[in-house]
Amino acid sequence: MLTNYHSHTHFCDGNEAPEKYVLAAIEEGFTSYGFSSHIPLRDVDTSWNMKKENLEVYITEINRLKEAYKDRLDIYCAFETDYLWSIHLRDELLKKYPGVDYTVGSIHYVGNFDDGRPWEIDGTREVFETGLHQLYGGDIKKVIQEYFNLTCEMIANEKPDILGHADKIKMHGFIDESEKGFTNRMFELLELIKEQEIILEINTRGFYKGYTTDWYPAVRWIKEASAMGIKLQVNSDAHTPAELSLGYEPVFRLLHEIGHNHVWIRKGNTWIEQGI
Repeated sequence: MLTNYHSHTHFCDGNEAPEKYVLAAIEEGFTSYGFSSHIPLRDVDTSWNMKKENLEVYITEINRLKEAYKDRLDIYCAFETDYLWSIHLRDELLKKYPGVDYTVGSIHYVGNFDDGRPWEIDGTREVFETGLHQLYGGDIKKVIQEYFNLTCEMIANEKPDILGHADKIKMHGFIDESEKGFTNRMFELLELIKEQEIILEINTRGFYKGYTTDWYPAVRWIKEASAMGIKLQVNSDAHTPAELSLGYEPVFRLLHEIGHNHVWIRKGNTWIEQGI
């Protein structure tokens, strides 16, 4: 059983057309596959978010693929949202385009520079350091608090179907993951996820790209989430067709080891439990 609900194509920062991902997914034996292009940002252009003028083209193409491959693969059209910079545009999109099936809510930006540019917390290490010092005076604890504040606001205000890479703020190694301020916010976040009944993805991209030694979120939080009864899902955050299931094997091994015997998958217009 192979599924993936977090992936990117050449419509944003992926490197191939959507149909190539579909063909690769079929070849690998996927049963369900979702495209989640980075949503366009309001008032700001970046090198990796979708351009506003490509919105309808993207939605039309994914829905064409749904129909063309409906007997071989369940295909879904989605967006990965950026709370700080796309909140109003997100709401408008979901109302205007019924062809969008779900959203992955993620935090990629924490604040903005004086010239209006958003600060990417998952860009290069150099960009992270620049924002850390220029915007927060080098105080990583303030960054952690703002990151989790935004994440919790996003869940409460937008309630995405899936929370993307929950602890990605750790990506560049500036975070002491055992520090009380960090762990307290992670526990708070898990409680909110449980309360709002959204899906927590186990995102393998940091692991297979060599950014982290495990996943987003870390093993500790996967175990906590499982114990709390939080809905879990495994996604690769693929940016190329070769990445569709990278890092899956050790995640599923961990889930078996801790006695977690199911994940959540999309079926039609709803999410259901699927045994593993």
